[in-house]
Amino acid sequence: MWPYSYDECDADVFDPSFQRISACEDNPGYGLNPNQGRGAPEIDVLEGGGLAISSSLQIAPGMPDNYRLFPVDTSTGDYSYCLYSYNCLTPGANYIDVPTSYYQQERGHKSWYQGLRYAANNYCDQNAEDKQDYDTVAASVKKGITENTCAVDTCPASGDVNADLSEIDGGVNHWGVNSNGTQHVLQMRQSS
Repeated sequence: MWPYSYDECDADVFDPSFQRISACEDNPGYGLNPNQGRGAPEIDVLEGGGLAISSSLQIAPGMPDNYRLFPVDTSTGDYSYCLYSYNCLTPGANYIDVPTSYYQQERGHKSWYQGLRYAANNYCDQNAEDKQDYDTVAASVKKGITENTCAVDTCPASGDVNADLSEIDGGVNHWGVNSNGTQHVLQMRQSS
């Protein structure tokens, strides 16, 4: 059913065959109300994409194209799936709003969702190379990311430069910052 949640029966505007339970159904069955369109979230308990494994909840309406990653430009030598390994040469194809100035120049607005909270799994082994310092990351995000990719000292551990970086429950740790070097949630790349 996802991503459709259109609640009108008007085939000239929206083809009802694209929605499993549409407002054009007089008898949708299963005890559901007649003539009421419904969408349903897509819940991925475990989903893989390149170097990342995630859980996700996807709801309608979807994100408009001008809030998503820039598409991969294969004329630069990039292969079409480089966004899953975060090593595209195409500006803006690795991380949302990275590089910051490129997104501002091309769009004039921030992209993606704002203020999402990401946290580490503190039950995993620590890796000193993944450890981040809040002051360093916050200063980098405030200044704007200049490279076409993220690094441990430039972006939040999630790769989401629009994430909430406030203190977690008033403590010393911050959302989005991998201060102890354990496994951390990484934002999945969605190009479409």
